[in-house]
Amino acid sequence: MKILLAVDDSAYSKEAVRSMVGQFKEQDVEVRVLSVVEPVSVYISADAFPHFTPQVEEIEEDRKKQANDLVETVTKELQQKSFKTTGVVDIGDAKTKIIETAAKWGADLIIVGRSEEHT
Repeated sequence: MKILLAVDDSAYSKEAVRSMVGQFKEQDVEVRVLSVVEPVSVYISADAFPHFTPQVEEIEEDRKKQANDLVETVTKELQQKSFKTTGVVDIGDAKTKIIETAAKWGADLIIVGRSEEHT
């Protein structure tokens, strides 16, 4: 079984990881850990905040680094528990990228943490 595990730095994602480990046997699954970074430019208009525009690239690079660090941490945690695991970071709309990644990879199951503010 192929499981796409979409994570961010929330407590909900940590619980999703814990729950997945408890529900599946490592020899029966392959896990792909995914974190999606939504571009800051989606939220910030250069017209409305022209003084902020130069920092956008720096902020986005920092967010990518944080996502890479998170994916690496979760991937290593799962590998230590003997799960066959790979990790990937993507840029774009999280919902769209999760579905696209699952379809391209052929995931049988998508696991995400649920956040009250994103329902």
